[in-house]
This record gives sequence, structure tokens and C-alpha cells, in this order.
Amino acid sequence: MKAGLRQSMAWLHSWSGLLVCWVLVLVFCAGTASYFKDEITLWMKPELHRAAATQVSSAEAASRAVEFLQRNAADSPRWFIDLPDKRNPVVQVLWMRPPGAPASGIGGSRGRFESRMLDPATGTFLQTVRDTRGGEFLYRLHFDLYFMQAIWARWIIGICAMFMLVAILSGIITHRRIFQDFFTFRPRKGQRSWLDAHNATAVLALPFHLMITYTGLVTLMFMYMPWGIQTAYQGNQQAFNNAAFGRAPQGKPSGQAAPLTPVAPLVEQAMRVWDGAQPSRVAITLAGDANATITVSRGTDDSLSASAQSMRFNGVTGALAATFGDAPAAASQTRGVMVGLHEAHFAGPLLRALFFMSGLAGCVMVATGALLWGVKTRQGQAKALAAGARPSFGLRLVDALNIGAIASVPLPGCRSHSPRTSGPTAYCR
Repeated sequence: MKAGLRQSMAWLHSWSGLLVCWVLVLVFCAGTASYFKDEITLWMKPELHRAAATQVSSAEAASRAVEFLQRNAADSPRWFIDLPDKRNPVVQVLWMRPPGAPASGIGGSRGRFESRMLDPATGTFLQTVRDTRGGEFLYRLHFDLYFMQAIWARWIIGICAMFMLVAILSGIITHRRIFQDFFTFRPRKGQRSWLDAHNATAVLALPFHLMITYTGLVTLMFMYMPWGIQTAYQGNQQAFNNAAFGRAPQGKPSGQAAPLTPVAPLVEQAMRVWDGAQPSRVAITLAGDANATITVSRGTDDSLSASAQSMRFNGVTGALAATFGDAPAAASQTRGVMVGLHEAHFAGPLLRALFFMSGLAGCVMVATGALLWGVKTRQGQAKALAAGARPSFGLRLVDALNIGAIASVPLPGCRSHSPRTSGPTAYCR
């Protein structure tokens, strides 16, 4: 550490940023693109444009999806139906395979779950849609990385986010003329030009940088700090989820067959209670059993909080059994707002564009910080380099990582495969 507060903070700012900057470039680029992940998916799947032009009510789309699931997943204990909205024109159904059942190899498979994309008007499987994750790949990439287990990826991202938060706070302390530097840019001045670009993009979206970094940590806070939950609930994670997020315990099958009540009236009832707000998901457990339940969850597009209200109905009689999220506790509401700020589902087109531009400023801020370290170090070794000495190992390492991460991350790599079903298939990596 250096003598004096500003000198110490400058040292801390440089190293806390440099050690993780290449991962942060990836996180910022993928996360920034995720603000338009639905639009990216729609662009990469032109077969969905016809569905986007069809106006179907949420109740009708849910009813068609249930009919599909009754035909194709009648033996599954759990069904999930993601309903269309303003940005996503199709219905996505997800169901759990019974124990021992193999994956079908059709549509999407992940773990014990199968998924299909349906036309909301007809409930038919959109089999000809090309097989690409589209914007969802970028969204998952920014916190799950790739080619590794999600748990390890999220720990890596969390550590990098903490370093990022330290770098931002120490950078604020270090730059005495932070707002004056925002209006200063000296082109073609070598190190000064990189410093000016770094300062300008940092100050331009400083509130966004602080918000997005801190709320990113909050989204996974229960994974990073599980000790209170483990102590209070004796390691019963499901009990905590039920209490914290208003979820009801999973029921057990009665063994008595009973027809599932129509889902459309329940969706319409929930919309009336929510003053016309659109539902985002319908979850059905034990369909065809006397203990069946249907849960309708409200969308969060009209709310700053990511914590959604839900209504639980008896799956046979259609009677309302319980409501959740109507009056959340202060701590739960605070977390919901922070997660909502990070995901920005509430944002309209203009505000989402502002978030996108702020994310781009973050990409430039991190990239110029890494490049600035290399330029500054190279100037410090200028005499030795002029005498024929090799650059230091650290400088060569940083230069190589700058080329590999900063130059290559924004460039997509896509490869095509022969389709598994009839229709084009493209995998974006």
C-alpha cells in the first residue's frame, strides 16, 4: 500500500480492477445485450414473427397450453406454462419427466425437465423454429459463464462483482476532480487519452455502475451468505423458500383420479383481482389427481419489484386456496426491488435503451482501464524496451489477455448443424 489515502486508494483501484477486468468485460457485454434478449431471440428466430402478429388473450393461451400438456405430458407431476407478453410472442411449456423417463430429444431438455415452444393461438408445437437459445444464451452467459457448472460460475462472478464494487468506490475516492475530468478528453495523447476515456465513461453512468454491481450481488445473496438460513431453518432450504417467497409446500398425490378444472377462468379471475395486470406463468402440480393445484403468477413488467404476486387454486374445484405476495415484508420487498432494478423488466423501450447505453459505457470503462494499465506500464519500461529488453512478464500477460478478452468477447461465434427436426438449426456460441 502507498502512503496517504488517495495513493492507497489508487493502488487498490488499479489492482482490484485489473485482476478481474477480463471477466468483467464478458459480464458487461453479455449483461448489456440481455436488456434486449427477447428482441434478440425474436430476430434470431424469424419463424416466430407469425406468432408475434397474432393477438391471443392470456387465458386462451394458457388453455391451449394445458391441452398440449394433457396430450404429451399427462404422467408428469409438474407443469409450467410461461405465457406470452409484449416482448415474447410464444408460449413456453416446461414439465418434469417422471423418475426414470429418458429425454425425448425433441425441443429442449435440461436436467429432468422437457420444454416446448407453442403457438399461443393453436397450442401446436413450433417444430420448425430453428434451435438457438438466442438472447437467453447471452443472459445466462453473464452469470453462468459457459462450459462449467453453474454453481462455480456464480461464485466466480460474485467474487468479480465484489472486486468491481471495491474498484468503483476506490476510484471515486482517488479522482479528486472526477466531474471536471468528465468534460475533459485529449485525443491522440497516449496515456492521457486512455485515462480521459476511462474517466468519462466511468462518470457518465456512475449511478448505474454502482447500482448494477451491488444489485448483481443481491440477486445471489442467498448463495453467497447461506449461514443465517441454514441456522434458522436447520438446513431446510425448501422451508425457507416457502416462507420467504410465499410458496406453498409441494403436495403429495392422493392416488384418486380427478379431472383438472379449466384453467382459463382462473387466469381471468386473477387478472380481475390484479386490475387487469397480465399473468406471466401458470404452474400446475399433480394434474389429473384429486390433490392437483394451479398457481397463477403475476407478471413483473408493471412493477419495480421482481417479487410477483400469485394466486393458488384447487386444481379440481377451481376454488381459491391461497394468495401470496400481497403484503410482502420490508426485507423481502427491498430485495425484490433490487433484483427488479438489476433485471429492468419494468423498463419501457426508452428506459431500457438508457440502461443499454449505460451498460456499453461500463464495457468501455472496464476495457479502457485494462488498456490504460498496459499503456502506463509500457511507458514506465520505455527506456529498457528502447535498449532492446523484453517487456516484463506482467506486461506481456496483460497485453495477451487484453487481446483475447477485449477484442474477442464482442465477436459472436455461430456454427450451423443439420437440424434435428424439420427446419433450420443454428447454435450460437
